[in-house]
Amino acid sequence: MLESGDLLVTKSSGSELHIGKASLVNSEVASLNACYSNFMQRLRVDGRTEPRFVHYWLNNQLCREQFGYLSNTTSGLANLNGGLIGSTLVAFPEKHVQVHIAQFLDDKTARIDALIAEKERLLASLVEWRAAELARICFGGHLTQVATDNLWLPNLPEGWKVMRLKHLVTAIEQGWSPECESRLAAQDEWGVLKAGAANAGVFREDEHKALPAALEPLPSLEVKTGDVLVTRASGTADYVGSFAYVYATRPKLMLSDKNFRLKFGPEPRLLPELLAWMCNTRVLREQILQFVSGADGLAKNIGSGSLRELWLAVPPIVAQPELITQLHASRTKLDELTQHVVEHIARLREYRSSLISEAVTGQLAIGTLKENQ
Repeated sequence: MLESGDLLVTKSSGSELHIGKASLVNSEVASLNACYSNFMQRLRVDGRTEPRFVHYWLNNQLCREQFGYLSNTTSGLANLNGGLIGSTLVAFPEKHVQVHIAQFLDDKTARIDALIAEKERLLASLVEWRAAELARICFGGHLTQVATDNLWLPNLPEGWKVMRLKHLVTAIEQGWSPECESRLAAQDEWGVLKAGAANAGVFREDEHKALPAALEPLPSLEVKTGDVLVTRASGTADYVGSFAYVYATRPKLMLSDKNFRLKFGPEPRLLPELLAWMCNTRVLREQILQFVSGADGLAKNIGSGSLRELWLAVPPIVAQPELITQLHASRTKLDELTQHVVEHIARLREYRSSLISEAVTGQLAIGTLKENQ
């Protein structure tokens, strides 16, 4: 049974990043009357030792590096045990100093964690802002839902039309998925796209596998700049029906049967790039999810017939290039804001880690420790 003050260390994992991660059992956890699994190692300190100090020590970089050297491997899993953990070298001051260091770190890390949580909330807000901006631009700034014959789209500006996808494309074609090699294709080789090549509305040319040399490629399925790809099947419904516009691609990549490609006439009513943006709005995602099929535990998919029935907003053709320009400007602005916040969070986490390491190794002067003697 776990008791308050116990330390739990991950001693077995498929990732060395997790090996040796430690948690401190507080009174709330102890009140649950819980046990621990055989993937964990329990440590209990003696009267000379402050549990919080040991917790910070176990999670500092110097200790983590020792765990990396000491852990052995069985069946591809790195492992620790009590003996290996016990052999790590610790900077071990007297208990009153340990308590002082632990109190200092409790205060400082709580402040840093609060800042990180605030930045993570900001990231979530940016996700919402991105979705709102996408919808605002794609639907002409009119986001009020109205009761119309088509319940899927917002109220649209004057001159806009509501049309089904089948009236905006000339064909929806599906690719080919032969047995491929489990590697990327060289530049002079043919490759076949994987299902994830169009996930989340972004085309990723590295999501492919090399076509075996014994198989003849189908040049008619080669993906080209300007194509609009759709994820047909995926392990999760969140990615099924993702639309991605191909801004650039390497040559000799073929469409797989896990993706669709939309075909357009010489003068499309809805520019392919704008169509791809629009189909990744939440309004269109709600439509798409109505058509996704697949039993629990099996791959989810959508048929080309269902895609044809999607309702889209069609602005006047003369207005469409400006909408695309606005979409790019909005994405650039939000990408820059998001990157700034992500970098700030990384710096805070780096500072937190270095603060702990310096405190538990005596490199950081924390007040006047003699006052507690």
